[in-house]
Amino acid sequence: MSKVELITENGEITFGLIQDLVENRLYVSISPDDREFKLLKQDDKIKCIVYDKARILGFDGVILNRIAGDMPIYEILSYENFEIIQRREYVRVKTSLPFIYTDNKQLTKLNFNDYSQVTKAFEKIKEFSKDGIILDLSGGGLKFASEESIQVGMILVFVLELLDDIFMLKGEVVHKNIKTSSNKTVYNYGMKFIEINEKNREKIIRHVFKIMRKNKIK
Repeated sequence: MSKVELITENGEITFGLIQDLVENRLYVSISPDDREFKLLKQDDKIKCIVYDKARILGFDGVILNRIAGDMPIYEILSYENFEIIQRREYVRVKTSLPFIYTDNKQLTKLNFNDYSQVTKAFEKIKEFSKDGIILDLSGGGLKFASEESIQVGMILVFVLELLDDIFMLKGEVVHKNIKTSSNKTVYNYGMKFIEINEKNREKIIRHVFKIMRKNKIK
């Protein structure tokens, strides 16, 4: 069974498992014991994100029915805005988010798959941090602007804040563009995530879809 994420119009999130698919109707079970459980109502409009090993599928849907039981099952009509994303082809969304980063060697050498080392990095990064603006975001990396000149190939540690989620991540600068004006120079960088676990990557992808949804509403 594939995992599915259901996002309401208010941005609330709950997770479930796909039990069946009949034509354009999806049947999803949700455990009431899940700490992120949300009770969905008939006619609620939602964004569905389905994960499997090879790809991610996103689409809009509406709740048709709730089948009562020990574990409720929702009947969802899938109807528009289908997006199939290969895991190596992450969707990018434009944004404008302030963030902090550092190229401090002591921090960039930490193992970011070791939670205790990430915790240490959280405690120290503000001592060495510099400011930047995230211009776009995807599950594979981000584009950001800074007034600092950084070499391509440089490893950075940075803090990414997305609503209630705060990530301490590591990335490699893969390209650089320079924009000059009469009074200052700004550098735009492309950075790919490295040493990122799939749980954090999927959380970032979830936020990308939420930003896309908000942009469409606007």
